[in-house]
Amino acid sequence: MKYIILLAFSICLFTATNAQKTKTTPVQKTEKTFIVTAATAKDLPEGVVFANNKLTLKKGFKFENLPNNAGVNVVNAKGSISGSFTCQCQLAGSMVACSLKTGSGYITCDGNVCCSLSTTIQSPKIADLQMKQ
Repeated sequence: MKYIILLAFSICLFTATNAQKTKTTPVQKTEKTFIVTAATAKDLPEGVVFANNKLTLKKGFKFENLPNNAGVNVVNAKGSISGSFTCQCQLAGSMVACSLKTGSGYITCDGNVCCSLSTTIQSPKIADLQMKQ
């Protein structure tokens, strides 16, 4: 009799603990990195426009320099980063120095002809996508 009660109690305890577990799928954060050209301009982060080989800010956005002049982030009024930009030579094994030139509301790539702007965009959070719908 004690064995049956102990077995029933164990089954109830096992069922109760498994019922309380929440099964969540981890949110995978993806990044998209590409060279900025007229062809890829449609995929740019929010807040920038590509024209005449330079990026211009839209109203309400600003550039924030990354440490060691590694590039810039595009930041909205709430402080959220919509993307980042760097300047680099795309030739394999190249040691060419490229620099990011900033002005009042624009950035461009300065240096050798192989230097070009590259952007990295974080995928939007699921919660952000649901809010926009």
